[in-house]
Parts: sequence; structure tokens; C-alpha cells
Amino acid sequence: MINEATIQKLAAGLLTGVGMLVSSASVLLSSCVLPDKAVAPTTPAPTSKKAPAQQPAASPKMPVGTMIGCHVVGIADGDTLTCLTAEKTQLKVRLHQIDAPEKGQAYGNAARKELSDLVFNQDVQLRTAGTDRYQRVLAEVLRNGSNVNQLMVQRGYAWAYREYLKDHLYLVLEEQARIARRGLWADPAPVNPAEFRQLQRTK
Repeated sequence: MINEATIQKLAAGLLTGVGMLVSSASVLLSSCVLPDKAVAPTTPAPTSKKAPAQQPAASPKMPVGTMIGCHVVGIADGDTLTCLTAEKTQLKVRLHQIDAPEKGQAYGNAARKELSDLVFNQDVQLRTAGTDRYQRVLAEVLRNGSNVNQLMVQRGYAWAYREYLKDHLYLVLEEQARIARRGLWADPAPVNPAEFRQLQRTK
């Protein structure tokens, strides 16, 4: 028969064994490193790149010395017109070697009217001298054998454009108009269009 002392010894041994088991388990758990929670790599959202705006194609450079026939359909001022070729191509034309008074300048409207009287709704020939920075065709305009550019200077509705002058006949025609006080030369103090544009830019 098991006495009370024996039971107490058995119980104490059992408790000691359980304690050792718990201690071992704690050591085992403390030595285990749980992996961090996996985080999916952040993929940066694709950047939406705005496509560059398409620039209008520049007009092809007009060869020097080309002869082009066209019909005048518009007059912008005393040295700029619009015409249509036989193929219905619209050309903006800057009369070469001359500079007419600007809109808002004295004789600006008179110069526009003079050019209109000469060529509007008329068939003309363009003797090209290239293309300017505004993509306008530079040309001497010929109608019925007359050089319209020279007529504008001779009649006193344009200056010889010294900055782009190739033919010094324009200077002779300008001087003749000045002496005869034709057109803008009737003004005792006419202002060169280039000077007028400079003044407008500084305002």
C-alpha cells in the first residue's frame, strides 16, 4: 500500500518534469524566428507621358527664280497678297524688295488700295526669291508685263526695302517718287515702315 509520503514524492517529481518540459519548449520557441509577413513589391504605376503635340509641317522652301502663275484672291496690305495656283494651292505672297506702310500707319490703307487696284482678281506671275521666316513666298509680281513691286515704289506707295534689296533700281524709283511727292511722299515727314514697327514694339 502506497503511503502519503510516497505520493508526495511522486507528485513533486511529476511537477519537476512538467517544469522542465515547459522550460525546454520556451527555449525552442525563442530560438525560432518567424519570417516577416511577405509584402508584395510595389510596382510604380506607369507614368502617363503626354505625347508631344504635333507641329504643323513647314511650307517647303521656295526655290529662287521659279516662275509661278496664280490668281490673286486677297490683299492683306500694300506688300502682301494671297493667290491660288491652277492646282488650287493657296500661296501667301510677300512682295520682295519693297516695304509698304503698315495698317494703322499713315498711307497704310492707301497702299493696300493701290495694290488691290493693280492685281486683285487678276492673273499674275510670281518670280520667286525664296520663302521668308513666316513661310510666305517672296516674289516680284508681274502683271501684263509690268513689275507690280516696282510700280508700288514708283507711285509712292512703298519704300525700297533696303535690308533685303537686290536690285538698286528700286532706290532710283523711290527717289523719283520722293522728288515728285507722289503718294506717301506728299507727307513732309513720312515714317519708314521698319521704324514704325520698331516704335510699335517699344510701346
